[in-house]
Amino acid sequence: MSPRNGEPGFIFFTQVWNFRETHTISPNMFVSGSLVWRPRRIERQNAGIDPAGKWAEKLGIKNYAGAQLPALGGDLGTPGFNFTNYLNVGSGFLQFKEDPIKVIDYNIDLTYVHGKHTFKTGFVSEFGRHDIPDQSYPTGNFFFGKLETAQPYNTTGGDAYASFLLGQVDHANTQIGPSVNNNGWYYAAYVQDDWKVKPNLTFNLGLRVDMNPGLRVDNNLFNSFDMHKMNPVSNTPGVILFGNSTEYPYTSVWNTAYNLAPRFGFAWQPAPKTSVRGGYGIYTIAPYVGAQNGISTGFTTATSPGSPDGGIDPAFILQDG
Repeated sequence: MSPRNGEPGFIFFTQVWNFRETHTISPNMFVSGSLVWRPRRIERQNAGIDPAGKWAEKLGIKNYAGAQLPALGGDLGTPGFNFTNYLNVGSGFLQFKEDPIKVIDYNIDLTYVHGKHTFKTGFVSEFGRHDIPDQSYPTGNFFFGKLETAQPYNTTGGDAYASFLLGQVDHANTQIGPSVNNNGWYYAAYVQDDWKVKPNLTFNLGLRVDMNPGLRVDNNLFNSFDMHKMNPVSNTPGVILFGNSTEYPYTSVWNTAYNLAPRFGFAWQPAPKTSVRGGYGIYTIAPYVGAQNGISTGFTTATSPGSPDGGIDPAFILQDG
């Protein structure tokens, strides 16, 4: 579904702008360059989005994630109510966005032909940006089962709607968080020689160097995990470290990485109707700057309480929050 802007549904917008030029410097030398711009956005919007309706407030929902972080969406729309053996009511999940998504590529290549050799060299650069605001369950998603209103030691009785009328929530979840805005650069350079040793034999030799300076997140909203540092709460190994802090003084998700990628190939024609080709190479690609789920741990307000005994007792009473 592709609704108009602001309407509920699924929106996927993408464009590709490609600019390319090839310039002949001399009969045996030419250069080509390209610039590619790819703007995109993805949105999944539920019909329950209605910030003006103040539905969580009207229904008496307490302690939902949006109430804790009103600046990030607050009372964004209708909560979700889910019942065993009944139709569900409300939305629960409200909104997911990846907006904007921007990728810009620039490439330049030089080709020079000299005798039996065709030399090529080039440079590649790419910038990507991916913004992901978290407004998935800001007003809560509540589940009601049968066991809370069943007779003791009886797993076949009870009624989910009766549990709802008593406010006995079996389990629930609510979540909202800041926009995690990822961005990063990628660079590469290469040299290559196509050497025509004989009319029926050609060798290809090349080397590529890739440089990945590391993924960055606006306001350093990312973290890492130290498997050896002692956790002071549990007194066990394993601690989450937050970016640009005293214990983890880094401003990118990973350090600058360099990759050497040699290539070798040949083409041999031993007979007029027979060709033999082979080669070896190491190839790397630019890292995808996407929805990096997990790196925002510690910045998102989220909770998912559940029944402590498999549905016999409720997780909490709805009116108490």
